Amino acid sequence: MTKLQKFIYIMIAAFVGGNLRYALGFLPEPAGTFPIGTIIANLSGAFLLPIVVIYVQYQFHIDSDHIKIISSGLLGAYTTFSTFTKDSVMLYLNHQFLSLTIYLLLTIIGGFLLAELSVVLSTKLIAK
Repeated sequence: MTKLQKFIYIMIAAFVGGNLRYALGFLPEPAGTFPIGTIIANLSGAFLLPIVVIYVQYQFHIDSDHIKIISSGLLGAYTTFSTFTKDSVMLYLNHQFLSLTIYLLLTIIGGFLLAELSVVLSTKLIAK
């Protein structure tokens, strides 16, 4: 695959991932302003990325270029650190400190735990 081809494929995957992320914005937000779409995107992305990098690559013998298309393009556009940061700042500025604390804990600790769970599951599936 040439660099130009990889660039185009990553761009297409990012288009899909970005639109999937955008679609999550249509979910109703509990308590009016709690960013549920961003949490879903980031937590599911944290879970899916290790599966792609560890299990899918091993199980289906996918080369590193295609893994980069999925991980950087699709999942990179799907997950969103910038929106996480913006949402956190908005919760802070609106004095929604309990929501901010829950949001930060769910995103950071939940993301880590889901990624670790994904690594464990991928490793066990490969060992079978």
